[in-house]
Amino acid sequence: MKKIKVAVEVVIILCVIMALFGKLIRHTVMYESLVKPGIGWHMINDIVGNTQKFGLTIKNSYSNEEVAGAAQNACAFFSTINVFHFDTYYSLEVYITILWNVLFLIITVRLKKSFNIGEVLFLAMTIAVLNIFDFCVAKEPIQMLYFVGMYAILCSKKSDKFKFLGIILMYILCYATYRNYYILMAGFFIYLWLIYNVLISKINKVTKKNMFIIIMSIFTCYFIFLNIIKIIDNSAYSELIRVRLRESTAASDMRAIFKSDNLAVFTLDYIIMLVRMLFPIELVRMGPKYFIYFIYQIVITLLLIKNIKLINNISYTKRIALFTFMAFLMGSAAFEPDFGSWIRHEAVTFPVIYVMTGIKEIKNERELNEEKIL
Repeated sequence: MKKIKVAVEVVIILCVIMALFGKLIRHTVMYESLVKPGIGWHMINDIVGNTQKFGLTIKNSYSNEEVAGAAQNACAFFSTINVFHFDTYYSLEVYITILWNVLFLIITVRLKKSFNIGEVLFLAMTIAVLNIFDFCVAKEPIQMLYFVGMYAILCSKKSDKFKFLGIILMYILCYATYRNYYILMAGFFIYLWLIYNVLISKINKVTKKNMFIIIMSIFTCYFIFLNIIKIIDNSAYSELIRVRLRESTAASDMRAIFKSDNLAVFTLDYIIMLVRMLFPIELVRMGPKYFIYFIYQIVITLLLIKNIKLINNISYTKRIALFTFMAFLMGSAAFEPDFGSWIRHEAVTFPVIYVMTGIKEIKNERELNEEKIL
């Protein structure tokens, strides 16, 4: 039986419909939990007044300049692109929504000429989630641009070495201009690459035993990291403990199970958090409005597991995309306060997910896969 293929033109029309659906959900069902308490209300005056300047989010020991924040840089960026001088929250949200949906559609048009049903459904869910949670006056539209940059690196016809180093540099750029904890993701990315080359690449099939070894290595890696950061930067260590033990006011709070700063227990809770983020079963009991998130997350989780199982049989580019997403997941588990924040941040990684899952077809992957890195 011939597989059903859907032309890209049809997919674009469906995406536009789903974008409108997402906005409808955002401003009706999710209004009280997303729009009303949104950070955009606090950003609007800085955006309209152009009072913020884009800067580094890391300290410079040779300067007394204040360190910028993600919100400050987002305000500066929005002020720069606000060429029509929109001056209200809703007019700016409409403007941002149009721009970022156009960017999404440009990426989609360039993916391939036709899609199978599974790919169409994933694209439709993705744009709906983005319009519910991300395409608004907030920090997430800026976060998405970094992952579009990673996508461009992955899709380039450059060497394996270029892609490997490019992703690391992009995470470092995120660290320096967006969120400081992205440096942790850069570290996890390198760690995953090493684990693959030292262990996984030597075996024919990823077994349950191998998965257990990988999980224990993650536990050990994070435990060692905590001990090192405790010695070299106690303030950063204290902040890391604080953000993981904090309790969010959100209904979808992801509070720590063990209220302990014992490093072994704290690391165990971190591993549990990874599982909770990948399988958010606890959201099901919270009502139908959380179902779209639950389904979307389970789909991503299943795609992730599938690629991990086939890691030795996928192209080098897809493997790097897999490490990129896994590094983001592992870094996020150390900081995310609630499921709502997690889905907002995860959804903007969609360009990397496209490469990881093969929705984006990259030419000459077989040749690239035969090259050796470094």
